[in-house]
Amino acid sequence: MTKAGFGVAKARFGVAKAGFEVAKAGFEVAKAGFEVAKARFGVAKAGLRVQNLIYLQARTKCDTFYGKYGV
Repeated sequence: MTKAGFGVAKARFGVAKAGFEVAKAGFEVAKAGFEVAKARFGVAKAGLRVQNLIYLQARTKCDTFYGKYGV
């Protein structure tokens, strides 16, 4: 391989390496997006649990009242 050919091969390797770094950065962005979505799902799940708890407390009070006074 001539000196010029070696320079071209080295440049191509540099381009391939840069492309790999770009792909790696894209993967990190996608991973971060997934983590954000996962966190949002956790918050929504917790909110749903709180709503269910409030609903169950209200049902318990209602059932106790109706059971106690036979209305």
